[in-house]
Amino acid sequence: MSPTRKSATIDRAILKQCKEDFVSNPAYRLAMNAVSRGNLNEIALNREALNRAEMVFSIDGDAAGPITDQARSGTCWLFGGLNWLRTFAKKKMKVKEFRFSENYALFWDKLEKANYFFEKIIDLRDRDLDDRRVHFLLENPSPDGGEWIMVVNVIQKYGALPNGAMPCTFNRINSRYMNFVLNYKLREGAAEIRARHRKGAKLPALREIKDEYLKEIYRILTIHLGEPPDRITWAYKRESKGKRKKKAAGNGLTRFNNVTPEQFYDRACGVDLDDIHVLISAPMSGMSYYRPYSVEYFNNMIGAREQVSLNIPPAELKKIAVKVLKDGDACLFGCEVRLDMHNKEGLLDTELFHYDLVFDTTFEMDKKTRLDYHQARMTHSMVFTGVDLVKGKPVKWKVENSWGEQFGKKGYFLMNDNWFDEHVFEVVVPRKYLSKKMRDAFRKKPVVLPPWSPLA
Repeated sequence: MSPTRKSATIDRAILKQCKEDFVSNPAYRLAMNAVSRGNLNEIALNREALNRAEMVFSIDGDAAGPITDQARSGTCWLFGGLNWLRTFAKKKMKVKEFRFSENYALFWDKLEKANYFFEKIIDLRDRDLDDRRVHFLLENPSPDGGEWIMVVNVIQKYGALPNGAMPCTFNRINSRYMNFVLNYKLREGAAEIRARHRKGAKLPALREIKDEYLKEIYRILTIHLGEPPDRITWAYKRESKGKRKKKAAGNGLTRFNNVTPEQFYDRACGVDLDDIHVLISAPMSGMSYYRPYSVEYFNNMIGAREQVSLNIPPAELKKIAVKVLKDGDACLFGCEVRLDMHNKEGLLDTELFHYDLVFDTTFEMDKKTRLDYHQARMTHSMVFTGVDLVKGKPVKWKVENSWGEQFGKKGYFLMNDNWFDEHVFEVVVPRKYLSKKMRDAFRKKPVVLPPWSPLA
């Protein structure tokens, strides 16, 4: 029997009982000896889940290739979005492999985020420094993270380039050094803007300060990532069919001569980004199905479209993802990737780890509770490229990740359908997949969630 508690502190009687409970069970000591000397996930790995993981799918789309690697940067949203769009570019250009330049898109994303940060600091210039929204902005002025709408904003304003036109740099691979410099200058600029405001400076004067800092940010970004080209000349060769002989040198070669990045995107891909919609299934407290939601301060560009996501039942979300794959396309999605994932094996399965056996306790929060109590949030973006259907029902999914070929099955992950139910929150699809009820719901004014929402 537990001793009667008389105080809010941890008393010695409780400590004595904890120790007695531990030493009396040999299994606890065995668990301690194993876990204190090794990787918990390897020790708790469910062998049965590992054995049943077979990379065979009844619907298996062609890989867009090559597998990308976001490396040591938090830009999965950028890689996921561009990886998805390149599946359409591959079909349009009839090529086996293609890759957009993430380096080019990252340059403009970072510059626009700097302007966005300064404008929000100006908006909140009368708030105290310890105001929660001011604190939120200053905590991470130049975040790597983002969402689908940020891909849209960059492409619609700046276009896109093939990877060879502005290839990967060290600071795209490892963004922390660049982010350190950017965050310093952004916080410095915020301090100057607020100080000048306290001395009576008006809005035009504050924006002049902002513009001077943006010139410095542009210079810093160019030094880190290289100078983005205004125009490019680029050529590609269509994938040959059969064994037809070449009629002449250069047969099948298509050239883009002196085109802008905007022209390149239209000719190489051309997906109407205004036609793409975001569907989520988030059973959080205070959220309703068939209501649109947006997140405050969750954008990268002033004057651009905000992301509006329609919350729908989980069965509807899954049904649409299956339909996209049946139609022969890939499907961009967002999820909580930190839970029930083995990155080396490339497995996503809620039965993957026996934490309960190791610690002799339960881990039973449902999806709603995990979101409400910050155990889960939107952390990663990937692309569905296949699904295995048994009697019309999905049992597992093929996932293209952006962590390089060293993880998973040469960059691809296997997702058990139970993982979809628990950890997938979002799919990004063309308008044609929306029901009339969904289209009508999108016309409602979105509910604005705070910037610290788990959906950000």
